[in-house]
Amino acid sequence: MGPLVPTIEEILKGLDCMYRRENIGPGLWMNQHQLIYNYCNSTSMATPLAPPTMIQATPIESPHKTYVETPCHRIYSKFEDYITNYCEEVSEKLLEFKAEQLLEAYCREWSDYRFSSNVMHSTADYLNRHYFQGSKEVKSMFHMTLVIWQKSIIDFFQDQLIGAVLEAIQAAREGQKSIIDNRFIAEFLRSLVEMEIYEEFFEIDFLKTTQEFYTLEIQNLLNSNVSGREYLQKIHQRIQEEQIRTQLCLHGGTWTPLSNLLLQIMVRDQLTFIHSNFEALLDAQADLELKILYDLCSKVPNSLKSLYGALETYIKKYAEDSLTPLDPRDHQTYVRTLLDIIDRFQSIIDCSFSMDPYFLKALDSAAMVFVNENPVISKFPKNQRPMKSYDLIAKFCDGMMRKGSKIEGEIEMEETQRKVRFGPFFIVPEGENVVLSEVSCSEELKNVVQKPRFCRNSIKLLEYLHDKDIFLKIYTKHFARRLINGQSASEEAETSFIAKLTEEFGCEYTFRLQKMVQDTQISKDLSSGFKDQKSEASRATKIEFGIQVLSTGTWPSFQLINLNLPRDLMTTVEGFSEFYNRKFSGRKLSWVHTQSRGELTSMAFKGKKYVFGVTTPQMVIMMLFNEQLSYSPEKLREASGMDQKSAQIVLGSLAKSGILKIEDSEDEVCLNLNYSNKKVRVDLSRITVDAQETKETEAVQKVVDENRTFIISAAIVRIMKMRKQSTHQNLMTELIDQLKTRFKPKVELIKKCIGIMIEKEYIRRNEKDRDIYEYRA
Repeated sequence: MGPLVPTIEEILKGLDCMYRRENIGPGLWMNQHQLIYNYCNSTSMATPLAPPTMIQATPIESPHKTYVETPCHRIYSKFEDYITNYCEEVSEKLLEFKAEQLLEAYCREWSDYRFSSNVMHSTADYLNRHYFQGSKEVKSMFHMTLVIWQKSIIDFFQDQLIGAVLEAIQAAREGQKSIIDNRFIAEFLRSLVEMEIYEEFFEIDFLKTTQEFYTLEIQNLLNSNVSGREYLQKIHQRIQEEQIRTQLCLHGGTWTPLSNLLLQIMVRDQLTFIHSNFEALLDAQADLELKILYDLCSKVPNSLKSLYGALETYIKKYAEDSLTPLDPRDHQTYVRTLLDIIDRFQSIIDCSFSMDPYFLKALDSAAMVFVNENPVISKFPKNQRPMKSYDLIAKFCDGMMRKGSKIEGEIEMEETQRKVRFGPFFIVPEGENVVLSEVSCSEELKNVVQKPRFCRNSIKLLEYLHDKDIFLKIYTKHFARRLINGQSASEEAETSFIAKLTEEFGCEYTFRLQKMVQDTQISKDLSSGFKDQKSEASRATKIEFGIQVLSTGTWPSFQLINLNLPRDLMTTVEGFSEFYNRKFSGRKLSWVHTQSRGELTSMAFKGKKYVFGVTTPQMVIMMLFNEQLSYSPEKLREASGMDQKSAQIVLGSLAKSGILKIEDSEDEVCLNLNYSNKKVRVDLSRITVDAQETKETEAVQKVVDENRTFIISAAIVRIMKMRKQSTHQNLMTELIDQLKTRFKPKVELIKKCIGIMIEKEYIRRNEKDRDIYEYRA
């Protein structure tokens, strides 16, 4: 015996409990589910009947087909009638509310209705699975409730409900407090989305009112002569408000058409005004507003193109204004200003323009101009201008890498010095380039590490130089002097800088620098080995020394002069030469006295103690005054062994410092016993170095041109060996592309090098086409 067939009244009673929300619980749900299942599976309920109003029980097969009212159809029809009546009751309740209260009441009723409909839908699971297959109008019991709600409630109250929502949004835009809570707006719009009528019933009207509101507001804003900065702040605020409103109240899909509409009204239609304020924003350093401008304009096709050129022009003008008042002799301020300019606009591009590659290109193009040619460079004589920017940047790098004066002043070095006394002077020779070079400093000083404060854009600045080989040539001289004189603030900083140069420009670019560092390390080992093996007689001199052996061809060329060294210094020189020749056969040592350094301690000037830092030639001259207080220039030259030109330079440097006094007749040089200086430690070697630097810088261009000839020639052979054959134009293009990272090759020099390679028979012209070169293996 099968289950008892329930009556339709029993099922409707359970449905009524659901919609009245009375005694809803697991028991009711299980009972209603079972009743519907049993009823639909009964076989005695089918009777001939007209087709249902909303859903056919069976498909139509012919015009004469009769329809059968199945149990499923009967339940559906009764449920439809009940829910229709329920919605009519809700409609009558809503008529009692005014416009501002209607939306809240609607949301209350909708929430209850939706809950009940969901419960009903779950209990009618059998109908959902077997009755709605193939239906296009209604897809489930819950969908049926949505259709009825739309026809009974939405269609009747559409104007009042949509109007209330739009008025509430308008009030919020105008800064007024709406009496309608955002929660009710969101709930109402979610109901429209669920009924799939959101776009038709609300979104179209919403976008229309939005367009009218913001078109008028933007027009009034521009008519009030608002600044570009205030305009961007305002529209950014408005867009944020609309985005938040969309997230809180509207359907997410509305944001796409809404944002496009806002961009059209606020940005695309106002591009002329926005672009005209670009320079003013840069002047005001309004990074936030520039970011707003970029973010908005980047969403409008082709709206950023004109700003790329505008930024490049602005950077050039800003650099010119910043550099014009600078003193050309102050390389520190000059380079720091260049770095500050690059830093400022790099920061703007990083933060405000999202590292846009076209803005980066604008900065690079502008920097290529103002780094190489600017008002500071134009203040120098015309013949010096081509190299001055490289020279100033190299001096800046040198200054950053040198030991700070504070460190040298704070370290007490006298306690560990061992001195030899000759009259009023004590010797602590400091040699170099295979010459004496004494490390007259304490172990405490050796452990001091001062890391230069290098700007993060230092390497970037070098990339903007046209001829990086000129910079390298000048920097190498400064680098060599630091290594020779032990003036590097930090070995770690030196190697780190070389590593960065290698990373940016390749190993070939920094090969000599790396080799120089290796030479200094080898020299330390040689110096240590020599000290361990020197004779007792040599130890008796008590001269502290250090020796550096530098490879010819790697280091800059230094002037070699004859010099009559004091006896104890000569003993040290001869002892090391003997030691070196035993260790390495076939090598020749050339002593570079001009680069040697030492320290002399004196009590000759009114009994006050001075420690003089001097070059070896200066030391030799000063040591002569231990024997007598005045000499003729000729006598000094003969006694020192120097040539006339070198002797004049050394005497001039000592006279300029006030140590020596040259009589008006210039036939007598005296020791200035009235010499006075506030400092105890006085560096006299700097005077000679300053004079040398000027001459060295002037000679760099000639050496660079010679080096470029070799580099270009090597590149020609390399390319032709690989290509075997190439047209003149292709060869020129490939050469320029290969060499641009090191320098900007001139076409005339390239043609000259091609001619040299033809003369040396590395390449030849094609007999049939003179424009084609062939490699001669």
